[in-house]
Order: sequence, then C-alpha cells, then structure tokens
Amino acid sequence: GTAQLFWMTDKSPLWQTDARAKFKPLYDGQYHNYQLTIPAGGTRLKALRFSGFNIPGEISINKITVSQPINNF
Repeated sequence: GTAQLFWMTDKSPLWQTDARAKFKPLYDGQYHNYQLTIPAGGTRLKALRFSGFNIPGEISINKITVSQPINNF
C-alpha cells in the first residue's frame, strides 16, 4: 500500500493534509532508500510523521537526511 510522510514547519505549526508526500514502501525485510521532497514553506522544519504502514510487524528507520537542492546555474 501507500505510506505517507507529513510535516510541520514554523509557518505551519499544525498537521496539514496538503503537507505530505506519498510513497510505496517495499515490505521485503531489507533496507531501502526513499527520496521524498518537502517543498519550502517555512524557515524551519518542526516535525515529521509517518503513517499508512498497513502490515503486521515492525518498521525501522535507519536514517533521515534533510538537505537543500543543489542549483546548477
């Protein structure tokens, strides 16, 4: 199924249904990398929340990296 990442920023301090990124996780017991885009909408990212994992068992997040896009002008 589809999982979702929700976020809050300093300019939007409440959970918003439009502040989300959808992705389809693989449930095969292996670690996978997912790249999700959080559009600029504030000066500080305040919170992240994952939802929509509809399987029995445990979900493990090994690492979260937040970076800015590189502009090649």
